[in-house]
Order: sequence, then C-alpha cells, then structure tokens
Amino acid sequence: MFIHETFTSFQGTGHLSGVRQFFVRFAGCSVKCPIRSECDEPNALTRRAALKVDPEEIIQQAKQAVGPRGWLHVTGGEPTDQPEALQLLVMKARSEGLYVHVQTSGVRRVPVQWDWLTVSPKVTEPQQRFGQEIIVIDDGTVETAWLDELKATTNYWCYYLCPLWGRDATSTADLAARSGWDLTSQMHKHYGIS
Repeated sequence: MFIHETFTSFQGTGHLSGVRQFFVRFAGCSVKCPIRSECDEPNALTRRAALKVDPEEIIQQAKQAVGPRGWLHVTGGEPTDQPEALQLLVMKARSEGLYVHVQTSGVRRVPVQWDWLTVSPKVTEPQQRFGQEIIVIDDGTVETAWLDELKATTNYWCYYLCPLWGRDATSTADLAARSGWDLTSQMHKHYGIS
C-alpha cells in the first residue's frame, strides 16, 4: 500500500478528541474538493513521495505505539482510493485486537468493518451515508440548507461543524447553533501537536 506517513498522536477533532492513536496517512487523493487548495495535508494529495509498505509492518508499529487494544487511525489523502490495501490493513488490525478509526471524505462507501468512522464530506452528496460522526469543515460557504439535507438523509451518531483552520470560529458557532449541529475544532493545531 502507498502511504505518506505514520505517526502517533492524539485525535484532534470530533467525538474522539484527545484519544491517543497511531495514524496511517494514505497517499493520494482523487477528490477534487472545494477546499483542496487549503488542504491541511497537501503532501498526501499525490503519491509522488509515497512510501510503499507492507500492512503487517504497519500493524506491528501500531501495536508498539498504542498497545494491542489501542487505536489505529486510517486517514489520507483518501483511504478509499486504495480499497484492497485498506481492506487488508483493517482486517489485520482487527485480527490483532486493534480498534480501527477510518476517516474519509465520503466520496465512496467504505469497504471495511470499522470501530469508528469519521466522514468529512468534500462532495455535495457523500456516498458514505452512515457511521459514527460526520464533520463538515466550514470555509465560509457552508449553508444551513445543505446541513439540514445532510442530517435528513444520513445516519450518524454525531454531527459536527468545524471552522477551517485559521478562520474565525464565531460564524461557524452561529451556523452550528442555527442548524442543530455540534461544534468541534482542530484541537491538535491549537495545542501545536501533530
């Protein structure tokens, strides 16, 4: 599989904020989202500098970093761009007792069994319509009507709005209050941790 990086840190947004996880950032992203130019992981958008790794090696690193009942966090890029690699990694992680957190744009259905799924939609109509949480990044163009539609046509446990990093959170907080969504932020950036 092609990855950009691995690292151990704390989940920075959403319901699992503050939970220590071993992150695997897949390389490559086929999603042409409206905030692509402001992507907080631009180096993961392509496979130019990608590392080709064996999923078994990643699982061993994860177990050393977070323990046999810790969290493996699969993100990107876009992890569903490599469905076979994603399936193999998650299957091995679960067989080794790791909890699996998958984070995706929702551009297609996630083809694996997860313990926690975060969808941060970068398309108007995400194909992944259910999971544990959906986190919409507010870049100033998000409208209440779209948030209402998402809430009416999807089935998530938690619905979060998050201001785009560097943007004043006041208008995002107002939008969250009007739409009945909860507010989250990129805690890891506030604290200066990766």
